[in-house]
Amino acid sequence: FSLQEFLVDSKITPRLARRVQRNARHAIQMLKKDKPNLEVLTLISEPLRVELDFEVNAPLLASHPFFWMICRSCTTMMHQVCHTAIQKVLLSVGDVLFREGKSPSVPQMYFVCSAGGELRYFRNADSRNRPNLSQRMQKMALAEFSVMTRGHWACEATLWTQWVHRGSLAATKDSVLLALDAGKFTKIAAASGRTCTFIYCEAFVRLLNDMDSDELSDLCVPSMDLNAVARESCPVPRPRRYRDVWMGSRGQ
Repeated sequence: FSLQEFLVDSKITPRLARRVQRNARHAIQMLKKDKPNLEVLTLISEPLRVELDFEVNAPLLASHPFFWMICRSCTTMMHQVCHTAIQKVLLSVGDVLFREGKSPSVPQMYFVCSAGGELRYFRNADSRNRPNLSQRMQKMALAEFSVMTRGHWACEATLWTQWVHRGSLAATKDSVLLALDAGKFTKIAAASGRTCTFIYCEAFVRLLNDMDSDELSDLCVPSMDLNAVARESCPVPRPRRYRDVWMGSRGQ
């Protein structure tokens, strides 16, 4: 029973059927490209799979200042995050990942990881908050968008607080994203006992509360200096000078 037969028997409209078939082809291509030997990977020991997932996923997460710092200061925690709290999301052209005004049923932070992927983030807030705008001006406001490509992220706020999407995100090219599950991340961070995550959380939420409502976004807001917040929350420990310590102990 093929996908084509299912679509025909279910009387799916041609437009949606084409999108479903395109998405299925994209998923199969990425599966072949990503993990050609899935059966072999299942035979690898669990500790090695943890290491493997860390080396695959950590560089993508490290595009964000906080995760760049925490990959170096809390490596054990990040190994677990990369192994158990991340999954891939495949999007085809036209797929909408989330919509403005909706609360995510499963809060997740997203990272664009495919080199050729592209998404557009649309905000409707300008025309909604200014109802006296002419129809032409409202269309111009609706046409404003931000482009997301590899190395960009969205929905960080879902990790730290309850969140309602401030815009809509749709794929303009076939894209692969990493989705970081907020609930799983929170549990791993709490179990680690490291305070840097909680310090960063408090600072991030404080920055959100200080912003005007029309400035809030699912994307990174330029006025939020996340580099500074990450440095203050998660200082990377300096390597110990073992030779000096050893020489000092001998001299006592």
